[in-house]
Amino acid sequence: EGAKCLAKSFQSNSTLNVVWIHENKIGDDGAQALAEALEDNDTIESMFVLGNSMSKKEENGIKAILADVNGRKKRANEEKEKPKALVVEVESAEKDEILSLKEEEIEKLKADLAESRKETEVAKAEVATAASASPSQEEEMTALRSEV
Repeated sequence: EGAKCLAKSFQSNSTLNVVWIHENKIGDDGAQALAEALEDNDTIESMFVLGNSMSKKEENGIKAILADVNGRKKRANEEKEKPKALVVEVESAEKDEILSLKEEEIEKLKADLAESRKETEVAKAEVATAASASPSQEEEMTALRSEV
């Protein structure tokens, strides 16, 4: 989790050039987060990651991204030039869609609950009817028992 938080801080970094994070028990998930963050950060030039729990593949991935200085600068500039309003609109549309799905799910659960309540009332009525057997029925049952 610490590496993911650190990776998130790279988004706003414009001064940090060298990062020493050796022997911090960073695994592959953390290494992937760091690598993704480095893709759009053209400020960080070196990162020391020896002695962590990440695989050699992830370590080499970080090295390759750091070596691609021109590509990172280009992506960083493209990111800066992206219109922020468009990003907000997309996020808002996604949230609206999720909200709509959740509202549908809630309505279905309400309908299921109403149906369960109806079934419970029917069952209660049947039990009440069975429990209030007429005296003549009870006499017949007693008579049948005594015959046996």
